[in-house]
Amino acid sequence: MSPKPPTTGTGRSRWFGRGTTRLKSLAVVGTVTLGFAGAAFAAAGPASADPTFQFVQVGSDTIQFTMDAFANTVGGGIIGEYDAVNPLTTTPGETITPQLAGASASAYTSCSFTRPNGSGGGFKAMAYAYTVGSGAGTTTLGQSGTPPQANCISMSRSSSAPGSVSSATGTPGSLLSSGNFVYVPFAIDAVTYATGPITALSETTLCVASTTGCTNVTNGFGSITFTTTPSTIPQGMNLTVAQLQTLYNTCQPLTVGGTTLNPGTSFSSTSTAANPAVFTATGSNLTANQEVTLSGGVPAGFTAGTPYFVVAPTANTFELAATSGGTAIAATATGTATVQTIGNIDLYAPQNGSGTLAFWQNTMGVSAPQACWHQTIVGGPAIGVPVEEHDGSALASDPNGIAPLSIARFVAAKSGADPDLTHGSVLQAVTSAGTTPTVVQPLNSGGTMNVAGCLTGTSFNQATCFPITRELFNVMDFFEINNVTPPSGSVGNPAFNAQLAGLFAGATSGLCRATFTIAQQGFATIGANSNFPDKCGASTNGLRVQMNNNSAQG
Repeated sequence: MSPKPPTTGTGRSRWFGRGTTRLKSLAVVGTVTLGFAGAAFAAAGPASADPTFQFVQVGSDTIQFTMDAFANTVGGGIIGEYDAVNPLTTTPGETITPQLAGASASAYTSCSFTRPNGSGGGFKAMAYAYTVGSGAGTTTLGQSGTPPQANCISMSRSSSAPGSVSSATGTPGSLLSSGNFVYVPFAIDAVTYATGPITALSETTLCVASTTGCTNVTNGFGSITFTTTPSTIPQGMNLTVAQLQTLYNTCQPLTVGGTTLNPGTSFSSTSTAANPAVFTATGSNLTANQEVTLSGGVPAGFTAGTPYFVVAPTANTFELAATSGGTAIAATATGTATVQTIGNIDLYAPQNGSGTLAFWQNTMGVSAPQACWHQTIVGGPAIGVPVEEHDGSALASDPNGIAPLSIARFVAAKSGADPDLTHGSVLQAVTSAGTTPTVVQPLNSGGTMNVAGCLTGTSFNQATCFPITRELFNVMDFFEINNVTPPSGSVGNPAFNAQLAGLFAGATSGLCRATFTIAQQGFATIGANSNFPDKCGASTNGLRVQMNNNSAQG
């Protein structure tokens, strides 16, 4: 048994350790079948308003199915859950049309705004609805697409900790002990790196319209079925967190057991319509005959995913040839392609605004995606498709890929509780740090998340406590779930709501008592004496964050 590691509750990740098929259903509470509820919502366009709810929640992909199930259990038109992407097509960024109940049946608020994608997107949209939308202050938090109207979002889901939206003191989303918003914890998740399938499988993923074989195209994306190429990443490497940091933090090669993993890098470029086409990317510093591929805004004359070789490189420019030492190629139109240098491991990370991205950045010791990270698929039939958290499409498409995946979401997918979007991904063990390194498996013998060894404060067993864990949260107004008077100068606070408090606040709240639902979704509950920094349903000052641009206003 290893010595008990320190517990850290950082402002960006709140993780624990030593150095340590989307259903996408919208939980239309009160309906009989969650899947049909999602289908009805997905089919409804902006002109066809959704049912009316007391509270509307958006945000995290990680916990959306858990909250869908909880909302469905609560019933009675209380909670309307809106998933991170379209429930049927998995398309991000579409318009949603919630309706919030008022004092009478005829007094309701009709809303129409862009669906927030991820923990960060959900928080930013909620902050806008509470501040700018309602006239209670301003926020510098950027919005994706059409922002919400006043009071159109009641809560957001988050798989990253308080302070993950902003680490700059005095800004919206930053830690503030008197802040208007509070992150209320309710469950534990663990995250590991995964590889693609180790055998050839038939998989269907999203594809970009220009990909050969892409069918059923809508809004630039369609679907493609293909046979996977088995992962080239050796199984059983059991990387430590420090070794993962070598890859994800420094973008430097890593040698383990005689195998060297060399990350490729990616960067944006602009290119001329000329013969030859000249690509410009400040600080690219490529070398002659270096192999690269292109994706995104590929100029006419070039093909996405095709290997090219660098010609006439300078610190900031280069040309490309079809063969090593060959003649540079002309382009008949300008381009804005993403350039990928070829390595033997592609480091994937989820979309901007996702809680898992913020958590993984913190775990890897960086504050933003690095040059070697890929948030768009760079190899295989799904090339050009944005990476969505907990979706194994990138790993199925690109045999050189690894990516962080939620272990709990993997468990729920394999048990049938959630749709299976793992696409054959294989979770990898992680070796713990310390004087007695231990290979810690992501799953225990029963197929559930391997965290039992860190759920009790009276004992600790590293072999059954996965080294990369995190708390999960619902974010809401502090004063709406705590019956206290807001301080003078605070703005935008709704009145105390006993119903909302009963659902989320305190260890005896409805969600904290929904242990079956939490476990069914693969997560672990936070026990009264767990090794984690917070307790289920807590709303202490350390969990509070600033709502708008003025800290005096909360």
